[in-house]
Amino acid sequence: MTKKSELFFALVLFALVAGLSLVFQKPLTYHDGQGWDGVAYYQLAQQVAQHEPLRAIGPFAFRLGTPVLVGVLFPGKLLLGFKLVNLIGCLLSTVLLTFWLRRFVASSWLRLALVVGSLTQWHAPLRFTAHYAAYTDPWLFVFLLGGLLALPWGTGTPPAYPTSGAPATPSPSGSAFRGRRGGAEGRGGGVYGGVYGGVQSWWFVGLCFVGGLFRESVVVVPLALLLASRGRAWLPLLAGGLGIVATHLLAHQSDSYSFARTVGQWAYNKPLPVYLHGLFIAFGPALVLPIFFWRTAGAWLKGQPVLAWTLGIFLVLGWVGGSDTERIVYWAMPVVYALIGVILEKHALPRGFLIALVALQLLSHRIFWLLPDFPSTGSSPLPLFTPPTSTCQYPDLWSYQAERRIQLVALVEYLLVALGLWLWLAWEQRRNASRKPTS
Repeated sequence: MTKKSELFFALVLFALVAGLSLVFQKPLTYHDGQGWDGVAYYQLAQQVAQHEPLRAIGPFAFRLGTPVLVGVLFPGKLLLGFKLVNLIGCLLSTVLLTFWLRRFVASSWLRLALVVGSLTQWHAPLRFTAHYAAYTDPWLFVFLLGGLLALPWGTGTPPAYPTSGAPATPSPSGSAFRGRRGGAEGRGGGVYGGVYGGVQSWWFVGLCFVGGLFRESVVVVPLALLLASRGRAWLPLLAGGLGIVATHLLAHQSDSYSFARTVGQWAYNKPLPVYLHGLFIAFGPALVLPIFFWRTAGAWLKGQPVLAWTLGIFLVLGWVGGSDTERIVYWAMPVVYALIGVILEKHALPRGFLIALVALQLLSHRIFWLLPDFPSTGSSPLPLFTPPTSTCQYPDLWSYQAERRIQLVALVEYLLVALGLWLWLAWEQRRNASRKPTS
C-alpha cells in the first residue's frame, strides 16, 4: 500500500468514527456542557472573547492554547468552538500517528489497525470530544506526536549536543535522518536527539515552545530526550519551559493549587489496584503482549531510549498526576502502540488468538456502547470490562471514581483475561517448540 493510499484509508476511518460519534453520542450536560475541568477552560475562552484578563483555577489556568483558539475563532459559540477546535486536533493527531507508526511497523494493514484502536478508544480524544468538548487533550497529542516525528532518527551513535560552552558538531551518521524516513532506518534505528543545525531539530525546539502554551505535559518528550542524552540535549526542554513560563505571565491562578502537593497526595493515596485498573482501561487486554514478550519489548525500548524514558515518565505521572489514571497513561499511546506493532510483526501469533484479542479490545473500548451523561438516573450493571450499557453511572467508567463493586469486578475480569491470554501464548510457544526438528 502506498503512503497516499494508507493516509486516505486513515482519513476515511477518522471520518467514519467521527461521523458516528457526532451523530449518536449525546454531549455531556453537566455544568451546561462544560463538565469539570472544562469549566476553567470555558472561563478562559470567555475571557479571551471578552478581552478580559485571563484567570482560572490551577493547573487549568495555564493551558492556554486551546481556550485562546476557541475564544478568538468562536467568541459567540464557545462550546461549539471547543468541539471544532478539538476535532481539528484529533484529525491532525490521526495523520501524525499514521506517519509515526511507519517508523517502526512495516505492515500498512497493521498500522491501520493500530490507528483504528486509537480512534475507537472511548476515552481517547476523538470519541471523548463528541461527549465532552471543553477539554485540551486532543492538542496535547498533536504536540506529542509532532515532537516525536520532528526528532532526528538514525542508526548511528548520538552526536554531540550543544552545551553552554561548545557548539554542536554533526554525528558521523548525522545524514541518516535525511534519508528514507519509513524504511529500515526508521524501523531499526534509535532517536538520538539531534544536530541542532538541522531543520528537524529546530522544528522540535519550536514545537516544544508552542506546545508548552497548550499543555505542560508536552515537556515530557524533551525531558525524555534530556535524560536519554545524559543532560546534553537541553535546548528543547528549555524551549518547552519558556512556553510554560509564558502562560504564567499571561494568566493568573485563582486558587492555591500546587503541583508538588498534588503529587504527594496521589503518590500516597492512590491504591495499586486502582492504578492497575487504569492501565487496563487505557490499553485493554493488549497489555499482555509486551508483558509476555518482555524480551522483545525490553530490547526495543533499550534501542529507543527517548521512547523508554517517555513511557516511564507517563507511567509515573499516571500514578501521581491525578485521579484519571487511564487518561494520563494513555498519553504514552504513541510509544505503546508502536511497541505492540513491533511485537505483532516479530512474533507470528495464531489467527484464533488475534481474533480473540481484537474482540476483547473492542469490548474494552466500549465500541458497542456510548458514553453516559452525568448526572444519570440509570444504574450500572456488573461490568464486562466496562458497564455494558449506554446509561450507566458515568463515574463507573473510571478506575478511581467507580463504585467499589464495579472496580473490583472489572479489575478481576481484566486480570483473568490477561492470565488466559498469557497461558494461550505459552501453550502456543511450547507447541511450536515441540514441532521443531531436533538435530
